[in-house]
Amino acid sequence: MATTRLPSVLWAERKDVVLLTFDISDSRDIVLQFTENSLHFEAKHNDQQTHQEIHFVYDLELHGEINPEESNWQRFDRNIRAVLQKKSPGFWEKLPKQGRHQNLQIDWDHWVDEDEPEVKPGPGGMGGMGGMGDFDFSALQNMGGMGGMGGMGGLGGLEGMEGMGGFGGDSDSDDDEEDDEEEKKKLEDLD
Repeated sequence: MATTRLPSVLWAERKDVVLLTFDISDSRDIVLQFTENSLHFEAKHNDQQTHQEIHFVYDLELHGEINPEESNWQRFDRNIRAVLQKKSPGFWEKLPKQGRHQNLQIDWDHWVDEDEPEVKPGPGGMGGMGGMGDFDFSALQNMGGMGGMGGMGGLGGLEGMEGMGGFGGDSDSDDDEEDDEEEKKKLEDLD
């Protein structure tokens, strides 16, 4: 028997679009219908722990109007992302027309405030992420690294730190003894 639940939804806003992320991994049988002032969402997911089918359903009446024909969605392995094209540019006060929706949260990773410059979605990604379409991952191979952290050798920038315990340079046990004697003398003076 299938269980019906509300999906967890993240939302972010831009001047011309609303971005929605439905947090459902390995989804199937997806239905996402747009009207000028609402959306209807359905998807199914098999819970791997309980082996139970979960049917997600969510109806949302929107605070503003969108262009249903220009709005779209895409399924990914871990979620479903929708881009709702606003009918007229501007920022909405909120996403739902009425009430609070417990399953709806702000997506701070994709949020753009009214006074921030707009970043258009890049290839393969949502705005602000650039899609990493032309990023050369092979450049990371030449960056070196810490080589297994074997003794942390080769850490630059610690010159002049020799007097601090554990920071490079030769350890001078005489200095440690002198420091101990000075500390004892200070404590005796307090008595």
